[in-house]
Amino acid sequence: MSIIDTHRPLEPETASPTSTPAIRDAARALRDALVVRTAAPRARLSRWAAFGVTPIGLLLLVLAFRHAFRRQPTQPNDLVPDHGWWAWYDQSKTLEALMAFRAGDFGSTHQWYPPLYALIGTAFSFVTVRHPFFLPNLAGLLCAFWLTVRIARAIGFSAIAGAAIFLLVTIGAATQLETWIEPWNTDLASPLILLGLLGAITAVSGTTQGRWGMIGFGVAFGLMPAIRPSDDLALLPAAALIAAGPIGDWTRDRATALRGLVRRAVWCAAGFVPAIAVALLIHIAIWGLHPSGYMAMSKQTGFEWRLIPLHWVTLVADPRPMFSVGVGLIEVYWWLPFAFAGVAAVLFLALKGRIEGPRRRVHVMLIAAVALHWALYLSYRDLHPTGLWFYHNYHYFQWTMPLLGLYAAIYARLGLAFIGTWLSAPARPLRGLWLQAGLIGVAVTVLATCWRAQLSPVALSPDKTPILDPASHEIVVPGGLSSMRDVLLMPVDGPAHELYFGPHTLTADGRTLHHFSDFRVFILAGGGMLTPLRPLPHTPSTVHFSGALVADPSVTPRVMRMNTVFGLPCWVPRHIRPAVCADDAPLPGPRLPERPQIDFNSRMELAYLVPGGWSEHADGRWTLGYSSDVVLRLRDPATAKAGFAIDVEAAGFIPRGAAMLLTEVWVNGHHLDDWHVGTTANTTLRVDVPPGLVGPDGAVRLSLRVLNARRPRDYGVGPDTRLLGLRVRAIRVVPKGA
Repeated sequence: MSIIDTHRPLEPETASPTSTPAIRDAARALRDALVVRTAAPRARLSRWAAFGVTPIGLLLLVLAFRHAFRRQPTQPNDLVPDHGWWAWYDQSKTLEALMAFRAGDFGSTHQWYPPLYALIGTAFSFVTVRHPFFLPNLAGLLCAFWLTVRIARAIGFSAIAGAAIFLLVTIGAATQLETWIEPWNTDLASPLILLGLLGAITAVSGTTQGRWGMIGFGVAFGLMPAIRPSDDLALLPAAALIAAGPIGDWTRDRATALRGLVRRAVWCAAGFVPAIAVALLIHIAIWGLHPSGYMAMSKQTGFEWRLIPLHWVTLVADPRPMFSVGVGLIEVYWWLPFAFAGVAAVLFLALKGRIEGPRRRVHVMLIAAVALHWALYLSYRDLHPTGLWFYHNYHYFQWTMPLLGLYAAIYARLGLAFIGTWLSAPARPLRGLWLQAGLIGVAVTVLATCWRAQLSPVALSPDKTPILDPASHEIVVPGGLSSMRDVLLMPVDGPAHELYFGPHTLTADGRTLHHFSDFRVFILAGGGMLTPLRPLPHTPSTVHFSGALVADPSVTPRVMRMNTVFGLPCWVPRHIRPAVCADDAPLPGPRLPERPQIDFNSRMELAYLVPGGWSEHADGRWTLGYSSDVVLRLRDPATAKAGFAIDVEAAGFIPRGAAMLLTEVWVNGHHLDDWHVGTTANTTLRVDVPPGLVGPDGAVRLSLRVLNARRPRDYGVGPDTRLLGLRVRAIRVVPKGA
């Protein structure tokens, strides 16, 4: 805003008693001179800012990308299998394909995923040998920035605002930038999707660039099968927008409408035909006329629309307490609730006719593209809370986050417009409209985010109770799992990898159903949880679990039901958090061994830990976040009756300049002690458990609530952003008097 307000006269228009026409004319001349002299520099400054925002934004992204890449803890040192991110399943397949291409092997033996991303990495592996996807991923990020800014301008943002929002969303959330650093094929698919969306916007803009927009849309749509075939779904609204103009004229002049439709189809085909030809030639060169192994597996796994409501809660809102590990997307991407409100407000204003025709169609196209993409992956059978964060599957939503950031900004604009109605008389008639749009946004946000997922018991008759046969590694479920919301809690112990990835099967009605495609087994404290991915036969079923797992015959398997509950989620502050959020260990913990001690040696302790609050093994395990829990069962009921003590051998994370750790100790929901840990050396911390606090089943839940856990990065100790507290090396139960 300039110092001189150019929209108001410098002098009153009415003459004062001492004024003369000459004085008034002089004042007006001075005003006009000041207006001209201030308006021109302001316009030039605005043009220079719009021109310079793109190179400045690109430079900031390059610097942020390079900095984050160098500090990425999973970065491998070379093209070595099982090192860094090359040890992950998806990346290991990409590396295998790249190494085969480098050796001139175009056979199908070493190819799994659609090959275009690996082919591009192969070309760059001769430039950046150790990190072949560094430059392609960076180029994808920079293209996504440019395309998003162009899309932002199409819906009313300035180039500066669009660039700022993209930078805030991408750099402000470490996980969003990580999706561009790690080698995912979404790093190539995302800019292509944005190209298709922008191409459709350009095609209907009425400018001379419309033809290039349709060609760009065709290229994006044609190349996608060689990268991520399912992502073409997000471009269907763009195709509808391109066709909408001629189709809208159909009732008035069919001949003209048909010519317009054919003309647009030809321009789209000019981009689509060569692009799909490239995709088909690559596929035929590798697999011939047969589908790839990945396509066959994807067809078998597939999508299930009935999973969308459940996955909305477990992936977007809050998976707890049903899944103690992981959080909802809205906890990490903090602008999502505002984005949901912005989307609702825009649709409301569009229905009220407050958004002009062309821009209204663009909004509907963008919202439909994002909604279809989210619906696709929320219905994907193999997307779960554990994989979303542990295996970084949040990259599925990569390109949608900056666009949703734009709608969050629109909602903020709406709030400022509402405030403006109290400050400006001409804007007051719009006060009611802005208020309605704002309240609708709030209502939609509450309905979208205030959920949690929890388990509830299923009443079964004695003859329907599951039966465990430890010797044959089987669990017989006489009543089967009658609903996709029913789960089977399995009291088994063994390697976590074997439980999560093991060759489990389920036999029912003469059919054998398989792990991953028909059901999934997730890790729980004390065992695992089998969840259906598709409707299972409503007949007696037998679960055959991996022979590497050991069943606990003292615990009966249970059938429970997954419920999505509307109410306060578990991410709210602890003092208002629902009590049910602590019910995240539905199976009793394993019995303690003869020597009542749990050694944190990467093997023994796994079955006792409630997932989500503990780090991977690193000479013990760090508590993560503000609460870390252990569940166990005492071997001798007399120990519980007489009272006992729990010793925790641990060391604190206390970097230079940090205060001592303050830890509340809770046992079975009772606050028993407070520990003040001021040493980084191993020390024994004890809590006394009084008689009567543990029931006859001997079940104990120990909760360590580190109130001032801290991030190493905040103290200059490496790039680690985890909240660390105590490094626990052992937990032992000490009977009274011992």
